[in-house]
Amino acid sequence: MNLNNTIYSKVIILGAGPAGISAAIQLKRLGINFILINDCSEVGGLLKNANLIENFPSHPKGIKAKKLIESFENHLKHLKIEVTPSQITLVDFRNDKFYLESNSGDKITSFASDYLILATGTKPLVDKNVIMSNDARSHINYEIKDILDIKNKKIVIVGAGDAAFDYALNLSKKNEIIILNRSEKIKSLPILVERAKKNKRIDYLENTFIDKIDYSDNTFFLSVRSDSIDSIICDYLIYAIGREPNYPKFGLHLEKSSSELINSEKLFYIGDLVNGIARQSSIAIGDGIRAAMKINSKV
Repeated sequence: MNLNNTIYSKVIILGAGPAGISAAIQLKRLGINFILINDCSEVGGLLKNANLIENFPSHPKGIKAKKLIESFENHLKHLKIEVTPSQITLVDFRNDKFYLESNSGDKITSFASDYLILATGTKPLVDKNVIMSNDARSHINYEIKDILDIKNKKIVIVGAGDAAFDYALNLSKKNEIIILNRSEKIKSLPILVERAKKNKRIDYLENTFIDKIDYSDNTFFLSVRSDSIDSIICDYLIYAIGREPNYPKFGLHLEKSSSELINSEKLFYIGDLVNGIARQSSIAIGDGIRAAMKINSKV
């Protein structure tokens, strides 16, 4: 790891979703020096894909995800907390310091800290059982934050969990949606399912498997197995079949000592990275505040 141009801080927070943001806010209140690093300048994590957050305290009618993200941004701005956009390629631990290597060019080559809070969230699961061309694979969406403004399109969403139904409800305002469930079991909240069933722009098909995906002229051609159809043509294809922890790449030293560092409360995993099915903004916020308070008790 190149240690030239290394920027040091007492704490590094990696990830600027609800967990990372709350850790930054609490550290600021405690007067502890930190750097908040995110893979882009935008904050909010997976909230950027969400429609309505209905279990966030103080909002009995729910709050639009976009509005909640704006409130996070305003809070950070009010406290003069800046987000450092950087693609971290390696995280390691040596000589009682964490080192994070970045590919951001000549301006910053690495970061160093005494404490590290990982709030890097999750990444989507990829369906490895479907035959598809590289062109088709490169055009599949796994999140919807970049296509929220599209309209008059036919969109297929594969999945039967909260994300699939929330994506469908969000995109159905201006588009026609088909939800494909590969079984009969629906894993989504009943309230989302009920809304989707009442939505005339959303069709739901269960026991439907995609065998092959072709892509040409901005169009997907799906070969499917189902009781009612054998093919679907659509403009967009979105996979929402689950997510897994998005750990950064660890160096050998950190791999060997990560458990010890967690036990000694120098390394923290927070938010969606470790919360499994309990991926909720309110839980992530609590994680971030708790991590900051534990660090404060040791510095």
